[in-house]
Amino acid sequence: MIELKEYMEMVAEFHKKDGRAADRKYSCVEDFILQNGREMELGTTEVERGEMKACFQNAYHLAMEKDWTYCEGYAIAKGLIPILHAWVLDGEGKVVDPTWEGEAEYFGCEFPWKWVMGITFKREYWGSMLDDWQNHFPLLTGEQTYPIEEVS
Repeated sequence: MIELKEYMEMVAEFHKKDGRAADRKYSCVEDFILQNGREMELGTTEVERGEMKACFQNAYHLAMEKDWTYCEGYAIAKGLIPILHAWVLDGEGKVVDPTWEGEAEYFGCEFPWKWVMGITFKREYWGSMLDDWQNHFPLLTGEQTYPIEEVS
């Protein structure tokens, strides 16, 4: 089975070679995550699961409800392929996934809650902070710097 980091490295290398993102700071979402993210350990906290395929919305609500840290990156559940996903970190810095149950691997980035809330309200829909094509990929181009300063 392919390792999560190995998968992201293959995708990032492909995008670097194809040259379409030569004007960006990062060639793709995977490149951004590899340079700024880290492996995150699954915790034991049980939470009510949200709707499948609504991970960004589920993580947003849980981060807001519990005052935990919103995260995005790649995750892989046993027997599946890696996907762009969202989750939260609890008060001990462990992954709590409000969408998936069971074992999974997580590699991603933390985002300040107020910044995530501001972007979501501005866009008026739930979606990835990393794969923000509607706003011309501000994290990938370097227009928005990371780590993001806490917004007051």
